[in-house]
Amino acid sequence: MGFCLGFCSTTVEDFFEMNASNQSLLMISKSGWKRLLILTCLTLFNSSIASAEAGVMNEMMRKLERSLDTINAGIENTDYAMVMVGAKEIAERSMPSWIDRIRIFAKLGSDLPAFKEADAEMRRLAIKVAVSAGRHDLVASQQAAAQLRQKCITCHARRKQQQTHNPNESKDQH
Repeated sequence: MGFCLGFCSTTVEDFFEMNASNQSLLMISKSGWKRLLILTCLTLFNSSIASAEAGVMNEMMRKLERSLDTINAGIENTDYAMVMVGAKEIAERSMPSWIDRIRIFAKLGSDLPAFKEADAEMRRLAIKVAVSAGRHDLVASQQAAAQLRQKCITCHARRKQQQTHNPNESKDQH
């Protein structure tokens, strides 16, 4: 599993101070020590990242699914308050802890920008569902909820396709 927090472009020269003739000294620079320490810590904890990420991601997805089920049940029963509760849970969901975010970001790798975009779009669509329900507009609520569900399906399909094309990636999926 690859882990990159801006260190992917780090070269050996980044760790060492250079003399006037641009040759490496055998002394690690201050920024080199910081990078080396961070990379060492990440390497030490690398084995726990995949299993911890899978648990956090699975729980996040279960919460989203429950919220979507609440929205759908509210729509089926024309219960606008219930629709708003489910939509609010999605729009206002809390972020995982910073360490869990690092694990998730590491797991997502190159798919991170698309994941962040999908997350922002889900929040936007959840707000759209809540606003429609607040106006007691059943058709608009249904349409926005369908868009929200489709966003989930699209993101999951993209992730599965990425895993299929990248055999080194873990098959743990939400």
